[in-house]
Amino acid sequence: MKKIGDSLVNMSRKMEIPTNIVRNVSKIEIISNDTLNIESHKGILHYDDTEIHINCGEFVLRILGFNLSLGAISSIDLVITGDIKTVDFLK
Repeated sequence: MKKIGDSLVNMSRKMEIPTNIVRNVSKIEIISNDTLNIESHKGILHYDDTEIHINCGEFVLRILGFNLSLGAISSIDLVITGDIKTVDFLK
């Protein structure tokens, strides 16, 4: 099974397709300490203005900070804004 996954990743690189799409994992982009973009999330587990938990499939992303808010939300993409202090990956 690992060989098939590796082959798909190699093929996606050659075709210039983002590997996170082929591997079905979330892509996380942190922009300064006030914006966090998540692509291919699996849902919001917890939300308040100091802590947000996002299901990313293989792990849960925990964001801690102040005045946190959910910006643009779709079934695929999510933007979190506010004063982000820490980002943790939880199993």
